[in-house]
Amino acid sequence: MVFGKWAGDLILVCILAYFLIIPVFFNSTFARLLMAGAIDKHLPRQIGLLNRNRVPGNAIIFQTCVSLIFAAVVFLMIPYLIAPASPGDFAAEAYNVLIAAATLVWALSVMFLFIDILVCIFHYPSLLNSRCLLSKSWIRPVLWLCCLPGSLSCLTAMITTVVYPWIPQISGGSRWYLVGGLALICLGAAAIGSMIVNSGARWQDLTTAE
Repeated sequence: MVFGKWAGDLILVCILAYFLIIPVFFNSTFARLLMAGAIDKHLPRQIGLLNRNRVPGNAIIFQTCVSLIFAAVVFLMIPYLIAPASPGDFAAEAYNVLIAAATLVWALSVMFLFIDILVCIFHYPSLLNSRCLLSKSWIRPVLWLCCLPGSLSCLTAMITTVVYPWIPQISGGSRWYLVGGLALICLGAAAIGSMIVNSGARWQDLTTAE
């Protein structure tokens, strides 16, 4: 509106490119995590197999299928079952709830990285000293300087994500149940799924050893 039609068209192309590049980038990046889990024998080895281009293709296909199923359930099946009055508003609400729930899961996951460091400081000091590049007198102050603000920032991100709505269509009261409930469902599904695939990986390891 300020700079004219050409600027609006340019911004529109950038926004469309964002929604295309971000899924491709994260899909290829997180496929490496699944590959690392398969190499460490926490996941079935088929997930970590590389294709002829040295890319974990099975992991990318698996993540893409999960994303397509999830998107179909949220944006196709649920609107068909509940028939919202405004499909456009429902899509925006569903998108923001999903992103907020993902933010909760990410903040909780990152906070455990700082918690692991604190566990190493108190329970495994010798291992920490042998792996650290800094001098022993600098290890604890630097780690404490990272762990405390990092943990507090993750906790603040989780609280503000649940308490303060991102869009006016979602009230503060219902946001607790929508965002928090979806985050708990995701964590529960991840816990159950990890136990299943971990047992499958251990079974493969036993059969290979035999």
